[in-house]
Amino acid sequence: MNNAESQAAFKQLISKAQVCGLHNHPQIDEESRSLIKKADQERRMLNKREIEAICTQSATNPRAIHLTIREASRYVESCKQTLHARQPHLFEEGGALYPTERSDACWRDCWNFLRVAIYAMASDQSQCTDPSGIKAVRQLFELMNVPITGMTLALQSLSQLITTDLLKQDHQHEAKCLEKALAHLNGELHKG
Repeated sequence: MNNAESQAAFKQLISKAQVCGLHNHPQIDEESRSLIKKADQERRMLNKREIEAICTQSATNPRAIHLTIREASRYVESCKQTLHARQPHLFEEGGALYPTERSDACWRDCWNFLRVAIYAMASDQSQCTDPSGIKAVRQLFELMNVPITGMTLALQSLSQLITTDLLKQDHQHEAKCLEKALAHLNGELHKG
């Protein structure tokens, strides 16, 4: 395969890479699927109106969603510090998260995984991935030498931090759903 073909194949893989599959989930009502699809296409967190509508249908406590969204940046930053402490070699020259631009891309991925897990928690559906889309994500990660063990640690750290906060606020059901969604995302990254 020549360079032009490789670039075309890479671009095609990027276009197929899709984490969120909730907009096709048969157990989520049509309005909620539509709201999730719009937020996902815009690569953003749910807004207040969307949270209220989705949580009304799923019987999820909207306060848990608001709390998690409000603290999302802090959670990702904390995961970054945890990974840096446990696997500093990844951030050093020659490491998979060096230079800084590469590390920043990894944290954007982590934030996006959290975003999808929040959609899952709001809709009360932990099986949140698109099968063919997540396969393309795995292939991209492999091509780009993304350290999956580092991403695993980040997702586990996110799960622990967020579920602890949710449990402190008496959001047991939502904590369990988010924990399952992040475990599902992590498992899907390791398939194949």
